[in-house]
Amino acid sequence: MTKTIELKIQGMHCVSCASLIKKKLTKLHGIKKAEISYSIEKGLIEYDENQIREDSIIKSINELGYLAIALNKDKKLSNEHIEISNDTQLRDFKNMFLISAILSTPVITMSMLDIKIENREILLFILTSIVQFYCGKNLYKNAVAALKNMGTNMDVLIVLGTSAAYIYSLLAILGFFEHHYFEIPAAIITIVLFGRYLEEKYKRKMNTAIKRLIELQPQKARLLTKNNEIVEVPVENVNQNDIVIVKAGERIPIDGIIVEGTTHIDESMLTGEPLPVKKSINSNVFSGTVNKEGVIKVKATKSVNNTMLARIIKAVEQVQASKPKIQRFADYVSSIFIPIIIAIASLTFISWFFLLNKDLSFALMLSIAVLVISCPCALGIATPSAIIVATGIAAEKGILIKNAEVLEQLEKVNTIVFDKTGTLTLGKPTVTDFIVRDETIKKTLLDIAYTLESYSSHPLANAIINYAKENNAKKLKSVSNVKEIEGHGITGYIKSKKRKLQVEIAKIYDDLLTKNKEDKQFISEIENLRNEGKTLSAIYINKKIMAVFAISDTIRDNSKEVIKKLKDMNISVYLLTGDNRKSAMMIGKKLGIDSDKVIYEVLPTQKAEKIKELQKNKNFVAMVGDGINDSVALAQANVSIAFGSGSDIAIENSAITIINNDPNSVFKAIRIGKLAMDKIRQNFFWAFIYNIVCIPVAAGILYASHNILLSPMIAAFAMALSSFSVVINTLHMRLINID
Repeated sequence: MTKTIELKIQGMHCVSCASLIKKKLTKLHGIKKAEISYSIEKGLIEYDENQIREDSIIKSINELGYLAIALNKDKKLSNEHIEISNDTQLRDFKNMFLISAILSTPVITMSMLDIKIENREILLFILTSIVQFYCGKNLYKNAVAALKNMGTNMDVLIVLGTSAAYIYSLLAILGFFEHHYFEIPAAIITIVLFGRYLEEKYKRKMNTAIKRLIELQPQKARLLTKNNEIVEVPVENVNQNDIVIVKAGERIPIDGIIVEGTTHIDESMLTGEPLPVKKSINSNVFSGTVNKEGVIKVKATKSVNNTMLARIIKAVEQVQASKPKIQRFADYVSSIFIPIIIAIASLTFISWFFLLNKDLSFALMLSIAVLVISCPCALGIATPSAIIVATGIAAEKGILIKNAEVLEQLEKVNTIVFDKTGTLTLGKPTVTDFIVRDETIKKTLLDIAYTLESYSSHPLANAIINYAKENNAKKLKSVSNVKEIEGHGITGYIKSKKRKLQVEIAKIYDDLLTKNKEDKQFISEIENLRNEGKTLSAIYINKKIMAVFAISDTIRDNSKEVIKKLKDMNISVYLLTGDNRKSAMMIGKKLGIDSDKVIYEVLPTQKAEKIKELQKNKNFVAMVGDGINDSVALAQANVSIAFGSGSDIAIENSAITIINNDPNSVFKAIRIGKLAMDKIRQNFFWAFIYNIVCIPVAAGILYASHNILLSPMIAAFAMALSSFSVVINTLHMRLINID
């Protein structure tokens, strides 16, 4: 039986560490899939529990020198435990750096200034040895583990370089060479530790989005028992259908519906919308949102692990752990990079010492500089850092991105198709007019409409039902053979005193309208309603139009503005609707959508075909929808975007979920995708340029012509600076306005 284990993995220092862990795990019998993320320090492993045990997987990772901890589905390892563990790790990095810096300072000072004191060499040897083997013990541990498993990582480069300088210096004070260079290994290890401390510190900043989301989940809930007693319990103990009490100013502990009380709820943590939303009995409320006033009773509809907040956290974690195509390229480069660097360092030593007849110390220092400066850390974090920050920003804006590849796809979007209802409009159509051919039977016609539409769940049917209720309509009992025809309407038979009448409520058919043209005033009223852009639904009795409902759906406030923004980005915007031509064109005109990009009278089954037609013309299409009848079209689109108020099916079939139901979030999502890819390319540019320029300089290519050399200490500083610059460049995303 296949199982999945999620692990927290501490001690990874670069993408090569993640590759090493994955390489070892995939060799184990019973491992089906292993995804290791250096950026968020997590692993997701699929395995056959009949062939390998969970503790064996953890043991295999720990044998490599890392610390793996299981994150069980029931969250046995609490978020507080993880946070404490992270803080301890960061503190350890800081303390080890400080010890190394304190011990290295006199070594560097005495060596660089050539300060003469009694037993100077012995003191330098002792201080450097502590730095090399105590402060740098994890470097050795990880390097040895990597080599034992036929792999490499950046620690191998650091250990090779510093060990060579240390051994050379030791032999020098024993009389084999003239000069020693203890300052080099001491300085390199100190700089490496400082770089790792900064990287860990800023990596925590990149993950603030998830941390903030986790902090929103209340840990306790006031449970109303069957005896009407209020008991404070851990939120994990609240079951479906339990009632919880939430006071003013408190966060709601669980997803549910209000069963008592009226209030306003601050849902900004989910939607980004700052204004509180009015809630009353039967209103849905969500875990982590804030009750602004009064006391409410909430009946739980989901367990704590299935709340909207839990789904958001899980989705953000999954996308941050996933890899886009561009990252796979980086992983491949990193996997072959270190062996190539070792070869270049060896060639540098051979060239200067054997071919160019330079002394041993000169050749050794240059080869050490090559080893140290070539660390692939900047390359390894170029993509993950941008993904973490981008998806974090998106989550804070109420935009849920399913995986990292979606960010790549968003940048390619040149065409967006909006399903009208529930996306550009509020999705709550209402009857604005009800006109009849014969006023004497108006009440009867309304009763007929109420009766038939009660068999339908279509939004237009709901509008008619609500209108009928408001006008005191009654359901008829003499109805039979009711059938709903997808995309057209509903039909049935009603018994009158003398005969059985065929009744149909459907859109207006032009041919039937022509046949019924004897009542010119009635036909004129219908045409006027059409010209106003309203959706018309007619009552037919024996194929004759007897009445017409004019239905209108309110356009969202910022829909027109969003469409202009998208067009300004050179993105073609299409409107897809089942409305008739006049109504669709009228709405398109109000929204600022070009008439040739309004696709009307489309049946639900035809939506995917319309997407296909657009894709044939080399359009990279994003589809925005919210209903069940959009699910096939969403699956067909290159990028699928569903509004969170829509059906679960639509959300499951979408690459992006807009939780706040704001059309402007579609624009924001594309901006975030483009911004993330820009940052990834910038990071790759600096990482590659850094290595392309610095490695030849470290190897001494400018020595003959310009007498320029790169010392190992400067190389170590440059190496740390490269990773730091990538992180800072990525964090700059948080300062950019995406609205």
